[in-house]
Amino acid sequence: NNIVPAEFALLPNYPNPFNPTTVIQYHLPEASRITLRIYNTLGQEIRTLLKEKSQEAGVYKAQWDGRNQHGVEVGSGVYFYHFEAQSPSGIYRKTRKMILLR
Repeated sequence: NNIVPAEFALLPNYPNPFNPTTVIQYHLPEASRITLRIYNTLGQEIRTLLKEKSQEAGVYKAQWDGRNQHGVEVGSGVYFYHFEAQSPSGIYRKTRKMILLR
């Protein structure tokens, strides 16, 4: 789609709670480098979904399958997804909570 959002946004994931996968949607009003990581409640990084990926302005979705960096399913519980967009106008950061129910 050719929709250019007015501002940066990290939307709530859906479904939430989820099993086995969830979708994370975000908005970029301008070209940016995106990093999207999943953390557990201890602040440990579980998975990097996107790492400094260059993307044009638009609406995007990323999917998490409830697995860690090694492809192993993680347990039920609360997880956080942290989004960072680096653009010419600055850095946008946002963290949201999600619940995995096995």
